[in-house]
Amino acid sequence: MNYGITFGAWLKERRRAQGISHDEFADRIACSRIALLKMESEERRPSRQMALLLAQYFQIPADEHEAFVIFARAGQASSLTDEAPTSEAATRSPWRAVHLHKTNMPYLLTPLIGRERDEEEARNHLLQWRVRILTLTGPPGIGKTRLGTQIASSLFEHFEDGIYFVDLSPVTDPDDVHAAIARSVGLTATGGAPISTALQEYLSKRRMLLLLDNFEHLLDAASDVVKLLEASPWLKVLITSREALNVRGERRFVVQPLATPAKGQSYSPSALLKIPSVELFVDRAQYSASDFELTNENAQDVAAICAGLEGLPLAIELAAARAGDLSMRELREAMSAQLLLLAGGGRDLPPRQRTLRSAIQWSYKLLSDDEQAILHKLSVFVGGFTREAAEHIWSGRAEEHSEYQHSEALLRSLVDKSLVKRESKRSDSETRFGLLEAIREYALHMLAESEEEWHIRLRHARYFFSLAEQAFTNQSGPRQLPLLNALDADYSNLLAAQNWLLSTGRHDPEIAELAALMASYLFYYWDWRGYFAEGQAWIEQALALGDHVLWHNIPGNADGADNRTPTELEARLLKIRGRLLNGAGLHASSLGDYGSALHLFNDALQVLSRLGNKQGMAAVLSNIAILEGDQGLYGQAVETYKQAVELNREIGHNQVALTLNNLGVVYWKSGDVENARAMYQESLTLYRQMDDPGNMVFALDNLGIVAQYHEEYEAARRYQDEALAICRTFGHKNSLAHVLANMGSRAVAEGDFALAREYYRELLPLLQQQNYYQVIVSCLEGIATLSYKLGRPLEAAWLWGAAEPMRRVNKQPMGVLFIKKYEQNVAAALEQCDPEAFQAAWSEGGSMLTHDALTYAVARLGDHSKVGQEG
Repeated sequence: MNYGITFGAWLKERRRAQGISHDEFADRIACSRIALLKMESEERRPSRQMALLLAQYFQIPADEHEAFVIFARAGQASSLTDEAPTSEAATRSPWRAVHLHKTNMPYLLTPLIGRERDEEEARNHLLQWRVRILTLTGPPGIGKTRLGTQIASSLFEHFEDGIYFVDLSPVTDPDDVHAAIARSVGLTATGGAPISTALQEYLSKRRMLLLLDNFEHLLDAASDVVKLLEASPWLKVLITSREALNVRGERRFVVQPLATPAKGQSYSPSALLKIPSVELFVDRAQYSASDFELTNENAQDVAAICAGLEGLPLAIELAAARAGDLSMRELREAMSAQLLLLAGGGRDLPPRQRTLRSAIQWSYKLLSDDEQAILHKLSVFVGGFTREAAEHIWSGRAEEHSEYQHSEALLRSLVDKSLVKRESKRSDSETRFGLLEAIREYALHMLAESEEEWHIRLRHARYFFSLAEQAFTNQSGPRQLPLLNALDADYSNLLAAQNWLLSTGRHDPEIAELAALMASYLFYYWDWRGYFAEGQAWIEQALALGDHVLWHNIPGNADGADNRTPTELEARLLKIRGRLLNGAGLHASSLGDYGSALHLFNDALQVLSRLGNKQGMAAVLSNIAILEGDQGLYGQAVETYKQAVELNREIGHNQVALTLNNLGVVYWKSGDVENARAMYQESLTLYRQMDDPGNMVFALDNLGIVAQYHEEYEAARRYQDEALAICRTFGHKNSLAHVLANMGSRAVAEGDFALAREYYRELLPLLQQQNYYQVIVSCLEGIATLSYKLGRPLEAAWLWGAAEPMRRVNKQPMGVLFIKKYEQNVAAALEQCDPEAFQAAWSEGGSMLTHDALTYAVARLGDHSKVGQEG
């Protein structure tokens, strides 16, 4: 039993405790009275953003926000035990009972049956200190993934830095395994470092378990996994694969079939239920037919079915799914006939794979023609799919409502027959579906033998092209967040579609244009999610394809020597090229390659200027101005921004708000506080008018900085709290890092050192995942100031010393408004200790790599309670 208080009851209690009416409270949290009443009565759950705003309003600690959101969105907390809460804190803060793990593991929807001994044995292997890599091997359908998921999900208390599931089935190139792992743990490479290097550094200090699922087709990447283990003494890897990796230190665990009844022996129902394969069959049969029972009449038939399927869990589940359609005698006879049929062929397959193939074929042949057809088509999806995506692939016409209804019925039928599975992820997104890999392989084979494979793959590509296009054209406004979340959920499908377009486009200009255009749409998503290196690689492929197929024959494309007005087709293609060049420049800039970025931006500007594309020109000019501002060329950056603002105003484009914000940044860096504030305020006003919270965060954060400069700390808190809630809602890690760094700086300035430490403690792991160099420098300098204020001058010297070369190498001059204060703090810290010791600490910090500097900062934050003691 769960004794936790419901969210509605908790909200009502808190409102009454403050002695305020529904109307007054609704006004305070910016929602309608009706919405508030429905939340208190459990009729409505708050959105994630509303939950975060409530957390801010009730001053819930930042490290409890995610638990509170889960509590608010679920309606009731999940207690860790079945006992009623005994402490007042647990009663008044029920979300604290929610046990949050660092993980992306899928929820388990059905019990694991017959594997208790396997689970315990494999778990004990993995917990031995000398076992770093454990591989679960076995044929398709044996249950490796299910067992691996169960094992990993039982080990949270042993891996304080988390347990992460890495689905490798969508990965086709062994070189992409690092990127898949990095995405799963939330890491992106910036600053030009290869993702492999960044991943090794990130994992090197962490106690983490990785579950690498479906490794068999990527065995060439086995040595890369070993290198990750060599770089971290605490990392462990659990792998599922049809064959072992054959690497040093690998412990193999062969997953055996479930025990089956002995052939020819009679069993009572109670005796049969003690045999794992029968227990599984009965459990899954009851999902198909809730009234199914094992009786004296059907016991021997069930025993024969399980024995004939050789204890293969997937084959058993496929058979059990028919319990609602066939009697056990009919099921036994049909399965026996299919097994005999396959026994005469397919001799290239091992025996148990022939058994699984027979079970899949038998289930497939019982489908109607329409069901078979949709199963073929669903096999093109990688990493799951939504109902809407399935309908589009089925009919090819999203507007055909009759087709919608028909395909939805077919989809439900395939789920009922266990050929399609419902997927449950740790998110609030809509229901997703997927195919088990063995079934997907069979369906793909059947699709390849049909005449419609090319058309189905094109439909798949066009659907996800459309999704990318929608996200690109809704970079602001209410659809921004749901579309970003949709791209997250279908990232494997997006990459699969783009890969097919790129390969097919080599011989088809229309497909090549789709490939180039899709990459030009996705660069915005890659930038928001911090996939800079990965995005850059895809854009480079699209540019190379375009050079070969699309724009190589357009006169003047390379050097602009031909002034002839481009044809409509040429103009369309050149616009795509300009956008790709701009995206490549943006990623190069984020990776710290400013020289390449400027070259790419200038190429993009040349192409778009030739077309007279003012919107594209303004976007490129804004990016050039960012580069100029980052390098201290403030006057030049102001003029460039003014050109961009003028172009945006001419066409009435909503990017003027972002351009004004960025212009304000340059004014701020140059010391022009009032012009900066005016730009930020105008930008915020425009964003509020557009109802664009996703981009509003930039202006809010910057207005907070200005307020802090004027020591208007209450105003700074209001701006930054709103920005923080938006960042958490939208999952924009780059902006979140900036906001947390500025909130830490504000807390230090206010003298609230405990709060500053909390902000920095949340920020540092984020910086260790994603090397946002601008934020890293300001973070190290902020923690240095905190250390100085706490009476630890040598620690401050070390951190200032670490930040100094980063500013120099990354060409990030300090803003003129902070130089004087910075110099005062350094001088004051120097007076507190021996000058030689201070200089030695400064030099030592300056010699450290970024990763080591951040690790040092993390350690120092954990020690700040010892005021005045050097560590």
